[in-house]
Amino acid sequence: MELPIRIGMLAVEAVNAAGMDTVAAILQEECAFLFRPKKST
Repeated sequence: MELPIRIGMLAVEAVNAAGMDTVAAILQEECAFLFRPKKST
């Protein structure tokens, strides 16, 4: 799926505005959530 150039530009602007430390922290939290072990019920 190809995204319009404007969406990519907005993503870059958002990362620049937030700062790399913030982006890294968000990605770390998301990865921890996505890859946490599943609980058996």
